[in-house]
Amino acid sequence: MDFEDSLDAIMEEFAESRDIDIPEELPLMAVRDVVVFNSMILPLFVGRSRSTEAVNRAMEGNKLIILVTQLDAAQDDPDPEELYRVGMVCMILRTLKMPDGRSRSWSRPCPGLGYVSFCAVIPATSWTQS
Repeated sequence: MDFEDSLDAIMEEFAESRDIDIPEELPLMAVRDVVVFNSMILPLFVGRSRSTEAVNRAMEGNKLIILVTQLDAAQDDPDPEELYRVGMVCMILRTLKMPDGRSRSWSRPCPGLGYVSFCAVIPATSWTQS
């Protein structure tokens, strides 16, 4: 199976996931210099420990993650108050480990879920719906 066939299979699985219930808690990942919109397929380089933990938790569960843009892109380890209060619930489509220890993930906003606001980050990579 080549990459294109693999991506086609993932997109079919994603299309079947339109009726997803958002759980009370989701992993949260801060992203820099990007605003997530519906119908985007977003390639992400994941290297920060909190981001890696969030992606791993999502992949162990239902593959859902909330992506939130951080206020200051230069900040390497943003605290919850350094994030915008609204993010996008996304499904991780694929993750590849890179030789340098980082990973590359592709995610896409979940159809029909849209933007959500969050009220707490407990621990640093969890989202609790407000």
